[in-house]
Amino acid sequence: MMEQDPRFNPEWREDVLDLTSIEIPLILPRPTSNEKDTWVVSEYKRHEVVFGEPYKYPTPRQIVSVVKRSKLGSDLVFTSPGEGEVEDTNPLIDLVFPPKAWMSNTLQECSAMLAAAKVAHGKVLVGGLGLAIYPQFILYLKRPIESITIVESSPEVLELVGTRWLDAVDAGMRGHINIVQDTIQAYLQNCTELFDTIFFDVWEDSDPRFLSQTNHLIQLGLQKCTPTGQIQSWGYALAVDTFVRDAVMYVEQDFKFDDFVLDPALERLGEWVKQQDKSKLTPEEIQRVAREIATTTAIAGYDRDDCFTAYAISHMHAYMNYAHTKKKVPAKEN
Repeated sequence: MMEQDPRFNPEWREDVLDLTSIEIPLILPRPTSNEKDTWVVSEYKRHEVVFGEPYKYPTPRQIVSVVKRSKLGSDLVFTSPGEGEVEDTNPLIDLVFPPKAWMSNTLQECSAMLAAAKVAHGKVLVGGLGLAIYPQFILYLKRPIESITIVESSPEVLELVGTRWLDAVDAGMRGHINIVQDTIQAYLQNCTELFDTIFFDVWEDSDPRFLSQTNHLIQLGLQKCTPTGQIQSWGYALAVDTFVRDAVMYVEQDFKFDDFVLDPALERLGEWVKQQDKSKLTPEEIQRVAREIATTTAIAGYDRDDCFTAYAISHMHAYMNYAHTKKKVPAKEN
């Protein structure tokens, strides 16, 4: 269980539109080929959805994204008449299971990064390099920092983003920036240094399945945070809101929790629901309990991709998750 600590405020929000965020110049990676599972694409967009609301740019804006091939296709075997099994990198598979933007400089992302960068100070620890937007904003704003330590586990991201950005950093500041290839969890468990600002950004979206692991990281982070320090986690408040919203839906639709593999927070919710008289439950009571569960469940050892979620980027994604996470019923013996 995670006790509340003033150094981490679960109510802190970064999901506020800030148009000044896209006026700040950024060093971004150049487009690359899609021969590997991770690559860079660039396109011009006139429209975006920003924190759930449509937004139209006066003129098209360049959006650079690091995308990765969908895992959904890896669970299936595709064959072509006369050619046999189709390779995972075949463009046809990308058409069926579109690659997903892992990180990008969308207005939504830049707004969120700027909100976090505005409060950075002292020794800064960043979990996840991304497109290096957050550290670039810190430097642009001339925040009162001593150093920036960035922990990134993906060698592809380090290759695509890290080198180009660091080469452009002012030589006087470059010596205060350290990029480490590791998981943020392992780094927190092994490092002895304390930080004034810790910013977690290691999730590709705000799916509430990530909450239990996020809370675990926050627990680890509090041990490496100075007494007057602070921790922010990208998308945290939105993930909690989604969990709470879905909790009401699960109860109203009599969701069969026992039929699916669940993440730790959703499993706790299911156990609580089974002990209640559903006819007497109000949306307000469900929301209160769901929010407490979402912010206090802290477990690291589970595979999020194997857990049910109502969060999906398409109908196909939702149906595949439903089928993938439904518990298998043992065959009856004759």
